[in-house]
Amino acid sequence: MKLATAIFFMILTFSLAVPTASAPAQELTKLRMTIPVTSLTFYPVFVAQDKGFFKKHGVDFEIVVTQGDGPDVDSLLAGSVEFTATPPHRLFSAYEQGRKLLGIVSLMNKNGINCFMSKKSAEKAGVTESTPLAEKIKKLKGLTIGATRAGAFTFQLATDYIKRGGYTPQEDVKIVGVGGGPSMLAAVEQGRIDMGCISSPAPELAVSRGQSIMWVNNTKGEDPEFSEFLMEVLYVRPDYALKNPDTVRKVAAALVDALQFIVKAPDSEHLPILKKNFGGVSDEVLLESLANTRKTVDPTGRISKKSVDAHVNFLKSAGLLKGDIPWDAVVSNEYLPK
Repeated sequence: MKLATAIFFMILTFSLAVPTASAPAQELTKLRMTIPVTSLTFYPVFVAQDKGFFKKHGVDFEIVVTQGDGPDVDSLLAGSVEFTATPPHRLFSAYEQGRKLLGIVSLMNKNGINCFMSKKSAEKAGVTESTPLAEKIKKLKGLTIGATRAGAFTFQLATDYIKRGGYTPQEDVKIVGVGGGPSMLAAVEQGRIDMGCISSPAPELAVSRGQSIMWVNNTKGEDPEFSEFLMEVLYVRPDYALKNPDTVRKVAAALVDALQFIVKAPDSEHLPILKKNFGGVSDEVLLESLANTRKTVDPTGRISKKSVDAHVNFLKSAGLLKGDIPWDAVVSNEYLPK
């Protein structure tokens, strides 16, 4: 992929991966996929692209980064892309609105959003990294939390923590959209916000720079509310899957190959991929971020009822869903390799 990146994030990527030596000689099916941001929550997509797993299975992807979730799913609904990899909340809200989408591969089955706080704000609030999470939540009053954009999962997570503390969002604790990793890091270090919530490697990078602490590391399971939680999933439109089942299976198989590579391959095989997609970040931070990411991956790609129900309950508690969602109405494991 060609990356237009400031520190480690891209605006747009194009598929340039070379097929592996064992790739069959065949005409590749050209496809488009959106992802909301360049982060390790979508590492399976980067691995499938850079290791040639997509082309091995006969598909050739153009990956478009939309800089926040929302436009990514809108592109799928509009038919301008065939797939999107993103958090699943739009699966559920679309179902309530009568616009069905289908989740077919779990890319991350634990909460992959971590929050980091400036040391100055942490000292003022009277918290450290080792302070119990419940106590940290109680000390959010008067602070400003940065999310990628209003309505994004990062915004919803901040809302959840505020409500858990018994506070009212935007009254007792403010939430502001600040964009992706570089802008969020700058906002925390410049004191414009007290804390930022985003996926790896931004939080790990922030801590490594010495001006922030990790407020909560969800990839390590520090918040028991997210022990099994459908975080990132590959979406497809049901009508497309019905008309193109073989293509959908090929894409799913390529991503399962990537998930297994993430779990099994040594760090030395990951570093070239990480450095290509997250330039400007030290090897040490990249490998720490990878170690965190590995804890969130199920190499089978299967979507469990428990992980779906956990996310639905999270959205219901935030007031973003009206009722329960039948899990098998919005996800399917039938396109995964047998």
